[in-house]
Formats: sequence, structure tokens, C-alpha cells
Amino acid sequence: MKVGVVLNGGKSTRMGRDKAQLIKDGRSLLAHATSILQSCDLDKIVESGSVAGIQDTFQHKGPVGGIYSVIHALNMQPKDILLVVPNDMPALKEHTLNLLLQRCIESKQSTIFSQFYLPAAIYLDEQHLAFAATIKQHRGLPLKQLLNVAPLHQIDESSVNIHPNEFLNINTPQDWKSFS
Repeated sequence: MKVGVVLNGGKSTRMGRDKAQLIKDGRSLLAHATSILQSCDLDKIVESGSVAGIQDTFQHKGPVGGIYSVIHALNMQPKDILLVVPNDMPALKEHTLNLLLQRCIESKQSTIFSQFYLPAAIYLDEQHLAFAATIKQHRGLPLKQLLNVAPLHQIDESSVNIHPNEFLNINTPQDWKSFS
């Protein structure tokens, strides 16, 4: 099973309002993230961490907590793939996600761009599933730790003509003003 996941459980504290509802080109950042996932060959797209989507099993556990919640709710198994995007990358493009997913499928390894941990295509194996299950014992686990429990395929974004601005996160009003 290939599942697209929009991480949408953050508190947007630094922004001072819900980042997912910021409007770019007539649609919310959440709608943008969902739309670019729809361009990929996925079996399902879910929103993680919000009332409208899969709610976090354990509160305040960060992105790994949201990923765990999706794995658990959908009863995902080894060889399933999660294509994970945050709700706050308004410049991220469809071809970038499609390339990430394609390389994950070809390599049978979790795949990221060399300078960025998100977006990520997570090729689930026993190590990922076991690691994610430890989330309830921790305050929060860095995404980097989850991705590094098994071999990780990295794409040099400059070698595939992807501009680093695609990976720009919008976290503060200043970020949003600079982007807009």
C-alpha cells in the first residue's frame, strides 16, 4: 500500500495562527499539500494530526507521532510506503514528490533529498515499525532518527534540477511575508 500523508498536527505557535489555513494562489497550504500528493500514484491520502484526518494516538509527539498514528490506524505492514509532506511547504512541486516516490520504489529504501528530511518517502520495514512503536515512551522523536534506523537513499536535489526553495518551510509571519 502506498499512502500519502500530510503532517497537519503542529500547533503553529511561531506563526501565531494555523499555518495550514494560510492562503496561496487562492487555496490553503493544506489544500496545496493534498493536491500535490494527488498527482502521485498512491492508494490513499490522509491528513495526520487534525480533527478531519487521523488524530494523533499520542499527543505532542511531533512528526514521528503523526507517522506512527497513520501506520497504526491503517495497519501498515513492511514494504508499504508513506509519502510524507508537511503542510507548510508552499513551493513544493508535484514532480518533486513523484521523483521521491519513484526512487523509493526503485531502491526499496526510505528516500529523502540530501539536504532535507521532508518531504520523505518511507519504505516501511520491521526496523521502522519497531522504532515508531517506541513513540509512547518518548516526549517526541526526531524524524531523522526514524529515517536512519534502516538504509536511507538520498537524492542530491541539485543533480535533478530541483531548486532548494521548494523545501522552504513557513514557520513565522516573517517567513510568510518573505515567501508571499
